[in-house]
Amino acid sequence: MSLNDDDFLDQADEPTCDRRGNPDRRPQTARSTANPRSRPSPTSDPTAGWSLRELRHQYTRLLAAQREAGIGHFSFNAIHKPGWCSPQFLLALGATRPVSGSDCERRARDIWRRLEPAYRVTLKSCIRQCAGSGRPFGQQLRVLGFDGNFRWIWVRGDCLGQAGNRRISGTVIDMTQQEQEATQAQAREAAHALRREQAELSRDEMALQLQVLAEHCSDLVVIHDCNGRIHDVNQLACATLGYRRDELLALAHHQVDVDLTLERLQKLAARRPAGQRGSLNSHYRRRDGSLLPVEVRAVHVEIDAQPHLLTLVRDLSERNDYEQQVQHLAYFDPLTGLPNRASFSRSLASALERAGKQGGQLALLMIDLDRFKTINDALGHCAGDRLLQEMAHRLRRVLPANAAVARAGGDEFVVLVEDPTDLERLAKDILQALVSEFPLDGQAVYITASIGISTCPEHGYDEFALMKRADIAMYRAKAAGKNTWALYSSQMDLGSVAQLMLESDLRRAIEGNALLLYYQPKVDARSTRITGCEVLVRWQHAQLGMLHPEDFIPIAEETGLIVPLTRWVLRQACLQNRAWQRQGLPALRLAVNLSARQFADDNLLGDVHAILAETGMPATLLELEITESMMMRDTRHAQQMLDGLKRLGVHIALDDFGVAYSSLSHLKRFPIDIIKIDRSFIRGIPGTRADEAITEAIINLSRSLKISVVAEGVEKAEQFQFLRSRSCDEIQGYLFSQPLDADAFSELMLGPRQAAFALALVAGG
Repeated sequence: MSLNDDDFLDQADEPTCDRRGNPDRRPQTARSTANPRSRPSPTSDPTAGWSLRELRHQYTRLLAAQREAGIGHFSFNAIHKPGWCSPQFLLALGATRPVSGSDCERRARDIWRRLEPAYRVTLKSCIRQCAGSGRPFGQQLRVLGFDGNFRWIWVRGDCLGQAGNRRISGTVIDMTQQEQEATQAQAREAAHALRREQAELSRDEMALQLQVLAEHCSDLVVIHDCNGRIHDVNQLACATLGYRRDELLALAHHQVDVDLTLERLQKLAARRPAGQRGSLNSHYRRRDGSLLPVEVRAVHVEIDAQPHLLTLVRDLSERNDYEQQVQHLAYFDPLTGLPNRASFSRSLASALERAGKQGGQLALLMIDLDRFKTINDALGHCAGDRLLQEMAHRLRRVLPANAAVARAGGDEFVVLVEDPTDLERLAKDILQALVSEFPLDGQAVYITASIGISTCPEHGYDEFALMKRADIAMYRAKAAGKNTWALYSSQMDLGSVAQLMLESDLRRAIEGNALLLYYQPKVDARSTRITGCEVLVRWQHAQLGMLHPEDFIPIAEETGLIVPLTRWVLRQACLQNRAWQRQGLPALRLAVNLSARQFADDNLLGDVHAILAETGMPATLLELEITESMMMRDTRHAQQMLDGLKRLGVHIALDDFGVAYSSLSHLKRFPIDIIKIDRSFIRGIPGTRADEAITEAIINLSRSLKISVVAEGVEKAEQFQFLRSRSCDEIQGYLFSQPLDADAFSELMLGPRQAAFALALVAGG
C-alpha cells in the first residue's frame, strides 16, 4: 500500500454530517450496497446489526462527550483513502465556533498540509505501521492552526476492520496550553538553576576577589569571629608581625592587639553618628615581642552566614617617623641642627613666664656674623653653609648650661640666658670662640661677629620688645666697627627713629624728583679726551644737607627702594645725555651702577628698553656696571639677563674686578665689554709690587680677551703714567676731575679743556 500527501484528503466513506455536525438522516445510497466487500463482517464491527436510530443516538452522545472533554476524532479508509473529522478536531486546530458539517468536510482536506514537514513524515510512518500491523499509535505533532498560530496536538490512532476494508480512526487532543505550561515550567526551572549557579559563582568570585583584594591591600587585614578567634589574615599581616599564617590563625584577638578589646572593635564597626572617628589607634604585638603602632578600622561582615569582624590595620611606624621629622623641621634648623626661630620663640615665652612668676632675670643676645655675605659670595653657598655649621658648633661649645642658642635666620644667631651673671664675659667668650681660624676650601678664614644684648626686666617683659632691642644694639655694635658687643640703651632708639624718617624722606625724594645726578668723566689714556662718564646720585636733604650714596644706598637696598631709585637714575641720565647732544656735545657713553636687587629683578630688561625708547637715547651709549658677586648668585639668570642686555645694544662693565672671588671662566662665559680695576690696586701703584703685578696682569688679560680696561681712583700723575705705559684704555679719578653736576660737566666739555691740557703736560713731564 502506497501513501502520499493526497491520500487523506478525499471524501470520507462515512455518513455525512448536517450543518450542525450531526449524522445525515438520509438513507444509504445504492453505492454503499453495491460493493459487498466494503461491508464489515459482524465479527469485526461491534455495531453490526444496530438500527440507524441507535447509531445516530450513540454518535450524538459521542460528540457531546468529546465536546466536554475537548477531544476530536477522525476516520478514514486505509484503502480508498476517504477521510473525515469531527468538529472538535477543527476546534483543536484553532477553528472558531460554530463549526458546521460542511466545515468538517472542507477543512479536512487542508489538515495534512498544515503539519510541519518533519511531523508530517513522522505521522505518515505511524499510519503505515498501524495499517500494516494493526497496532495503535500515539504521537505529538506541531501544526499550523486555522488562527495562524502553531499548536501542539496529541494524535492517537487505531486500525479497525479486516484486510481489504481497514479504517484508521483516532482522537485528537489540543496540547498547546499544556505544552506552553511545560515549556514555561522548564524555562523557570532553567532560570532558577541558572540563578542558583550564578549565585554560587558570584559567591565564589566574591570570595576570590576578597582574597585578592586582601592580599594586594596596603594594610594588614585580620578577620575575627565573634569570640575573638582569628579566622583569616593576609600575607602582609604575617610579614609585618613576623608570624607564619598557621601561627596567627591559632591566636586570639587579645594576643595580638594590646590596647583595643574585642568589644571596642565591635563598637567601632557599628554605625556611628556623623562626625565621630572611624578609626582608633592601638598597638599590635609582633612575634619578637616588640610593639607596632597601628591605626585600626573595623566593619561587620558575614562569612558562611556567620557574623565576623573584618579589621583593617595600618602600620603607623613610617607615619610616626614622618611626623617626627616634620616636627623636627618645624622647630629645628636643617642646616645647623639648632632650634629655629619658632622653637626659640616658644622657649623665650616659657622663660618670660617663669621670670614673671619668680622674679628672675633674662638676657637675650643677638649675634650677627660680620662679612659673611662677602665670604658667601666669594667662596659659594656650599662654603657658606659649612661656615654656618662651624659657627653653630662653636656657639654650643662656649655657652654655659643656663643658655640656649638658636638660628634666627641667615647669618644671625640668638642666645637666651636665664639668670645671667656676667654678660660682658659671656659676650667676649663668644667673640673669641667665633674669631678662631677656620680652614675653608683650602684657605684660612677668619670671621668676626657683632652682638647686641637686651635684658629682662630692664628692657621689657615681652618677646617682641626684647628681640627688637637686642637687634638695635647689634646694629649699634656693627656701626662701632664690628667684632664687638653692645648693651641696649634707650638712646639707641633715637637712631632707629632717625633711620625710619630717612627711609620715608627717601621715598618722597624719589617720587618728587628731589635727587641729584653728578657725572665723573672717563678719559682716554692716550689722547686724554673725555669719552664718557659715570653717573653718581646725590641727595640734598632739607635737614641733613648733601648726602652721598653711602649715606642712603644701604637703606634703599634694605627696603627695596633701590629698584625705583635705579630706574629714576637711569631715566634722568638718558634724558640729560640727549639734552647734551642737542647742545652740540659729542656723543658720550653713560655708565650707571646696578644693584644686586635691581639685577635680580625680572623687569630690568623691560625697564631699560622702555627708558631707551622713551628718551630716544641709543643703546650703544649706555653702559651698565655690575659686580662679579651679582653674577655668581644665579648664573643662569645672569646669563639670560646679560644676553638680553647685549641684544638691546647695551655695554656691560664688570666693576671692582679683583677684589672678591675673580673667576676667569666668568670672563669667558659672560658677554663682558669692560673691566674696571678697583681703586684698592691703583692706590698702591707705583711702588707696591703686588699691586703693580695684579694691575698689569688684569690689563694684559683683558687685552687678550679684547675687553676694554678702565682704572678708577686715579689721583696721581705717577699712577696715570704707569697705567698709560701698560696700555690701559681709560682712566677715571680726581686727577682729571671730581664728579660734576650737569651744568659744570657741559662747561668742561665746551670749555678750552685746560684740565686735559694740564694732564697732558703732566703726562709729558
